[in-house]
Amino acid sequence: MDADLLMQNVADVLKKIAEYSISNRAEFEALVKKSLAMPGEEKGAGCRRTVRTHNTNLKKRLAVYAEQYPDECCQTDTDPETGCMWSLILQRGVFLSV
Repeated sequence: MDADLLMQNVADVLKKIAEYSISNRAEFEALVKKSLAMPGEEKGAGCRRTVRTHNTNLKKRLAVYAEQYPDECCQTDTDPETGCMWSLILQRGVFLSV
């Protein structure tokens, strides 16, 4: 598939989404909210996420957090090309402030 055809397909899909969102605003908002909700959010449970980073400051913060909360955060992989990968449980509204 060439780039022009791909861009046209993307533009067509975005146009259809825009038209749908205008004509069915309430339903569209509900669908977006549902798709953005974290699994288990309604029960106050966390959601396991994976983060890959080269950012030294974030790596240090995640390492400290993993020491304090080993059940919620652990380093799963390290690679000089793709960075360190961490697996952590995120709670809605909680910021990693270590």
